[in-house]
Amino acid sequence: MYVVHMAIPRRDSPAAGAKTPRLRVLQAVRHGLRTVNDLAAQLRVTDNAVRAQLTALEHDGLIRPAGVIHSGLAGKPAVEYEVTPEAEVALSRAYAPALAALMQAIARRLDPRALRAALGDAGRRLSQVNGARKTATLEARAHVARDLFAGLGASVQLEMGRSHADLRGDGCPLAAAVARVPATCTMVEAMLEAQTGRKVEQRCEHGARPRCAFRMY
Repeated sequence: MYVVHMAIPRRDSPAAGAKTPRLRVLQAVRHGLRTVNDLAAQLRVTDNAVRAQLTALEHDGLIRPAGVIHSGLAGKPAVEYEVTPEAEVALSRAYAPALAALMQAIARRLDPRALRAALGDAGRRLSQVNGARKTATLEARAHVARDLFAGLGASVQLEMGRSHADLRGDGCPLAAAVARVPATCTMVEAMLEAQTGRKVEQRCEHGARPRCAFRMY
């Protein structure tokens, strides 16, 4: 048996509220379309400092060009930027408590079988099958599942056995909901099955600090 470690690189968290240069630029763009000159003047930094942050934010998919301004003067037109839908999600603090409250409401209204069916359907909707099933081996599909699982925001370990693969997280990307409704893990289980075409068995640790664990066959 061997272990593959995969951790998500740590970046400034927009929702954390820390006023890093990166977050200050992102919040300024969020207030309306902004050019490099607009941002530099508002934040009282150099144009080059702004460009460096804009490049990083665009690379991370948090901003995008929205148009250009033609001043009529010589030189290149000024590019305006706007935040992406992904940035709005990252800047929000509402998603985790809203999901937890929604899961509690659904769990109170559905019996366990109906709840599992609903969560399974949601998990399959989350999956975007992109050719993963074309890979023949369990190991190849386990790596696809690991990357997908890690993309949810977890630090992931992949352990390969003779006839199974174990995916273990150091935490849980849906912890706020799972702590209240453990059945929430069914959503990830169904997503992994839909993505890989393999049987996936949930073995998560529940409680105040959930930890993900899934076995693939």
